[in-house]
Amino acid sequence: MDRYRLLTPSEEQWEESRELRLRALCDAPEAFSEALEVALERAESDWRARLRGYDRSGNFRVVAVAEDGRWVGEMAVYLSEGPRANLYNVWVTPEHRGLEGPARALLTACLTWAVREGVPNLHLLVRRTNRRAIAFYRRNGFVDTGGGDSDELELVRPLAVPGRPYLRAHTSALARDGSPLRQLTADDLPALGRVTALALAGTPDGAGRSAGTWAEELRRDLDPEHDPVRGAWLAIDDVEGRVAAFVATRMWWGTPFVTFLMTRPDQQRRGHGTRLLSAVAARVREEGHDELSLIVTRANHAFEFYRGLGFEEHPRP
Repeated sequence: MDRYRLLTPSEEQWEESRELRLRALCDAPEAFSEALEVALERAESDWRARLRGYDRSGNFRVVAVAEDGRWVGEMAVYLSEGPRANLYNVWVTPEHRGLEGPARALLTACLTWAVREGVPNLHLLVRRTNRRAIAFYRRNGFVDTGGGDSDELELVRPLAVPGRPYLRAHTSALARDGSPLRQLTADDLPALGRVTALALAGTPDGAGRSAGTWAEELRRDLDPEHDPVRGAWLAIDDVEGRVAAFVATRMWWGTPFVTFLMTRPDQQRRGHGTRLLSAVAARVREEGHDELSLIVTRANHAFEFYRGLGFEEHPRP
């Protein structure tokens, strides 16, 4: 994202806003309710009024600016009754699309704004034929609502889970332990299921879930279709050859995400968790990732453990 900077445009930037809008209408006329011919006829006062509208409460617009100063993408959100947040005016120039482009940063800015507005979900409509956009939204946590029509698909993204904050830490701060750790294999799954069941026994997260249930969930997480971070599936064995603790990490919302960090009750408070996170941070840092993220129940004693390691609360991206 260093190639781009984000800004919320002011009325004085109406010319840049006009150019971006016209380019979007030329590139994807079917994606917008406004026709190119109508936009071309708009006067300067119309473009200024349009930008003033985003300054009103319940509206947000963000644009991406490339290194050469050109505006190359935008997204906007408005609040409707409910309240409900709605994503619209989504467009990035063709030459700036893809994983290295600004789309995810634009979306993160919109999600952060919606979280601060206190709404539970972000909704959008996307044309069913726009497979690239649909794939992008699904990679970033959007799911089908079952709504929409024959032309458009309705997707929604939950913004927050009460009592389960989203935490992030810089891998440079975590990667400080060089302990050799064994990479997990499918043969470890039954043992990992047992460790998880023991670690979560008596907690809300463990209610009604058996060792077999946890093993199956881990099996799904280990599936390459979930884009696991290469080499980030680690375990520690104790002196008796049994798994004492393990961590599982995969890509989620474009950031390495800790899905499991479990320690057998009789092995807790022996530094396993710190060593595992340090080893994972070192691995993902080698692969070019600067942050590691996770979600934890605030009432869980692990919340303070993570905070002590440098994890900080952030809006869910």
